[in-house]
Amino acid sequence: MNLNPFTGIEKLINEHGSAVILKERIELSKDIISNLEKDNAELKKKLDDSILEIKKLKESLELKDTQIKESSQNSFKVKKIGASYYKIDDIGNGFGDPFCTLCFEDECKLISISQNPSKRSESICPKCHSKFNWQPHKNLKQ
Repeated sequence: MNLNPFTGIEKLINEHGSAVILKERIELSKDIISNLEKDNAELKKKLDDSILEIKKLKESLELKDTQIKESSQNSFKVKKIGASYYKIDDIGNGFGDPFCTLCFEDECKLISISQNPSKRSESICPKCHSKFNWQPHKNLKQ
């Protein structure tokens, strides 16, 4: 039997560590957990933001799909014949009233030009007010 009182204390410290070491380990664990909680909160915020962005993109996509469906139901082909754009039939012949070249090329909008009542050889766009010297093109069906 060993009568040295420090042997038992030394054995206890070696097996379980000193209070100072344990305190340091606990503080380190608390710091790690705190950092992980901060990271987790940031990731949750990013996830929430991403979910919101996905929702907005889905809504935008649904709107675009609806617009495409609506436009394809009312769509027709157009072709530039002479200085103006016209609707064309299945074999490529233009027909109907001409569309404003400027509105179509700038905004992809088909705006029919109409004859100027004060000057019959001139047509005018009701949207952009561009003036055209218009006569029916020879490749048009009347």
